[in-house]
Amino acid sequence: MSKSILAIDVGFGNTKTVWASPGRTGYDPDKEICFSSVTPACHLPHLEKAGGGVGGALDRVVVEVDGRHYFVGPESSLTDGVRVLDPNFIERPEYRALLAGALHYYMKATGNITQSIDMMVLGLPVSGYFSRRAALKTVGSRVHHVPVPAHLRQSAGGRDVIDMVAKKTIVLPQPFGGLRCALGDGADAGHDLFDANDDVFLVIDPGFNTFDWLLTRGMDPDLESSGSFAGGVSQIVRAVAHAAGMALGVGDLNFVTTERAMKTGVLMHEGRRYDFAPFRSVGLAAAQKVVDEFLLAFNLQGTGVRKIILTGGGAISYLEALRDRLPGFDIKVDAASVMGNARGFWLLGQDATSEVATT
Repeated sequence: MSKSILAIDVGFGNTKTVWASPGRTGYDPDKEICFSSVTPACHLPHLEKAGGGVGGALDRVVVEVDGRHYFVGPESSLTDGVRVLDPNFIERPEYRALLAGALHYYMKATGNITQSIDMMVLGLPVSGYFSRRAALKTVGSRVHHVPVPAHLRQSAGGRDVIDMVAKKTIVLPQPFGGLRCALGDGADAGHDLFDANDDVFLVIDPGFNTFDWLLTRGMDPDLESSGSFAGGVSQIVRAVAHAAGMALGVGDLNFVTTERAMKTGVLMHEGRRYDFAPFRSVGLAAAQKVVDEFLLAFNLQGTGVRKIILTGGGAISYLEALRDRLPGFDIKVDAASVMGNARGFWLLGQDATSEVATT
């Protein structure tokens, strides 16, 4: 019988969850989900759990942690929610709410009502890996109070919440998942997991609040030469939010408002429509500044790096700046790079269970 593996990459920007063998492109709702890590407070949990009594229900779930209720899911907030950018994020109730929400969507997609899974794989930024790994393993290993999807409550004996625990929790550096995903099926011109043992890879993972890099020889990481710093997409969004707000005379824009405008090219503010294209250059300049900071922290000279793998939710935001600053390198970006770490986590979890089965 196959092991149940749940890979959850909780980032400052998005929460990505994979529960089955991942593909290489697009999203497969039967195998994975990605939603914003925005967890607004729910002040009327009983009304929300009942569906509000009118219209169709939003794609979100109410999660209770330590007596507080949070909305979690793709439609957690219809307004401009606030992201948690706390360095101690893994210790906050919002983090546990996102884990419980991920477990809820796993049950919803699979129809599997269970109080245990065989393995949960989680990740941390490189710089916090050694100091926070034990703490995150404790968080992942605790009992999670998971809301039961409405259509499965009868199968759960009428309960609307069940306790779920992972029999084993693994914590990995986040970019390590991106590497495993990129090398996982040999799609990269023959450089599969087994042929890449002598290659030196640099994995760059711009998240929402951190800019991580991981140096490896094959699948063996050199953590002393790897690292991360406060950067990522938030640096770009912050610069654009300030520039656009000053241009409009309204003060710095909300992060979520700015993110939406950067994606669509249009800002809606107080009922008026603004072309956001002029602020693209501000975002590129901010990305170049972060890349310059990275190149000061990490010296590529003499590393023997053969290929650079760009992964994470901020991959596309930093691709142009990295190619501009590193013109001599082949920079590989997977489709749906936002899912790269989580997909790789799942594959690494499968690797671990396969090794146990063969010993």
